Amino acid sequence: RTTPEGTPGRETVLANFRRQADALLPLQSANGLWPTVVDEPSFYLESSGSALAGAAIIEGVARGWLDAARFGPAAQRARDGILGELEGSGRLGSVSGPTGPMLDIAAYNAIPTDVLTRYGQGTALLIGAADLDAASAP
Repeated sequence: RTTPEGTPGRETVLANFRRQADALLPLQSANGLWPTVVDEPSFYLESSGSALAGAAIIEGVARGWLDAARFGPAAQRARDGILGELEGSGRLGSVSGPTGPMLDIAAYNAIPTDVLTRYGQGTALLIGAADLDAASAP
């Protein structure tokens, strides 16, 4: 984000970012969130990872790193999906509890989502800030 143009390696990082964003597009659900394991569409939709991906896509579009016509709708769906998970108290719902490496992929789908996590709340703030920054960009 703050790496100036011309910095060695910057274009490589941007190319990797574009590839990752491109790979995420077809995995996004209709409501804007991604599954807890992104390439497992039958797994539950998870908010914190979706907020992080959405914030990155929003910023990528705003900075011209990602094509607005292609990625803009996905950015809006991610933002709207996160807004849909905000409870009246301000708590972000559908946030996976702490997760470490697991030997069985199915175990990721069993992580509880009903615990309050500070990182979940932080990711909601991050996508909100990215959206506000994008809206105020020249």
